[in-house]
Amino acid sequence: MLTNVFLGLTLVGAQWVLGFLIVVSVVSVALIFERWSYFRTAPKKLEQSLQSALKPISGEARETKGQYVYDGLIADARLKAENRLSWLATIGSNAPFVGLFGTVLGIIKAFHDLSQQGTQGSSVVSAGISEALVATAVGLFVAIPAVIAYNYFQRKVRDMLLIAERTKNHLFADNR
Repeated sequence: MLTNVFLGLTLVGAQWVLGFLIVVSVVSVALIFERWSYFRTAPKKLEQSLQSALKPISGEARETKGQYVYDGLIADARLKAENRLSWLATIGSNAPFVGLFGTVLGIIKAFHDLSQQGTQGSSVVSAGISEALVATAVGLFVAIPAVIAYNYFQRKVRDMLLIAERTKNHLFADNR
């Protein structure tokens, strides 16, 4: 009985999975463009805010107050820079599994159709399996750019924080 309920759900096929993957793909592309736009100006803005906040601090206050100001600015910058990157990582790591799920649903449907057809078995199964494999391909198509973008933006975060560290060191060294 329970098997028949699940079989009924799987016979819907992989169409809804493909629709879901298309929506996820649009979200992924939007996130990539938003983060790309952010990182075009963020390192310069962080460097400027560090200079304006740390330059006036001199003498003994530099080691204490200057470090606190720097740590606060870096924490804020890191939060903004890593904003929504976990979404890209989640999409990149899970889209192939969603595509594989669609493929499994499609193969189940193909074999069910085969059992119902009888005489034209091989053409029904091959058509159903080829349709089912599209879900895996779409899952990979969604995941690969998301993973590439995630890794690229993680590198941009590290670069931005290194530039901030360099800026702090230059400012502190100049005022000694």
